[in-house]
Amino acid sequence: MSFYFNPYISFNGNCEQAFCFYKSVFGGDFTKLIRYSDMQNESGVPTPPEEFGYQIRHIELPVYDNLILMGSDNTDTSSIDNIKMGNNMRISILSDNEDELKRLFEALSSGGVVKAPLCESLWGTFYGSLIDKFGIHWAVELRKDKQPLAFEDNSNIHIP
Repeated sequence: MSFYFNPYISFNGNCEQAFCFYKSVFGGDFTKLIRYSDMQNESGVPTPPEEFGYQIRHIELPVYDNLILMGSDNTDTSSIDNIKMGNNMRISILSDNEDELKRLFEALSSGGVVKAPLCESLWGTFYGSLIDKFGIHWAVELRKDKQPLAFEDNSNIHIP
């Protein structure tokens, strides 16, 4: 059973610039890069406004042994002005054990607020998010065989 805890940062449209900076600081290569425009044709995915199309839906940059810096641009126009230093971070738990992930999600959400219930995600993993009773934001995700927890060589992913 493997668990990894990783920081996840939300941005108001400058995720790409921030992650290019982090890449220059830490080195390495992006292991995932998904733009909102990449998801617009998938069934069940609400199409974000056109101005969000090229922004980052999800990005991952391994920075040290088993630590991945993750992030995305926030496209929720009802709350975009509410993303600021302090509430733009969450702790992401990646695991390969579904039962333990469900247990952690239930325990962390006790007395808190479930933002996204645990279910199959649009990107093909089991995912959920919550704010615990102390105001800490959490995201939990099950990585299955097709997306192993071990880092892969994805040096072919580049931001132009």
